[in-house]
Amino acid sequence: MADKIKERALIESIDYTYTITDNINAGTVTVTITGSGDYAGEKSENYVINPFTPTLSLENKVASYTGREVTIEPAMVVGVSETDKPSA
Repeated sequence: MADKIKERALIESIDYTYTITDNINAGTVTVTITGSGDYAGEKSENYVINPFTPTLSLENKVASYTGREVTIEPAMVVGVSETDKPSA
């Protein structure tokens, strides 16, 4: 953070402190910045962490008949479902 008028960077723990709550699981996160000294005051903003729903698919594997036992190693592809992609 910076003071654009004084053209100097603000120093955490001297000019301001901040807290972030509920930022582990999906849900609403609150960020609160509290100023000190010349920067007295408090501002809070919320944002949302959307739940992540992984998708799992096994790619098609084909093996030819050999008359013997065939072992196919599945290739796993993990991705993000369309509903979990961030919106622009």
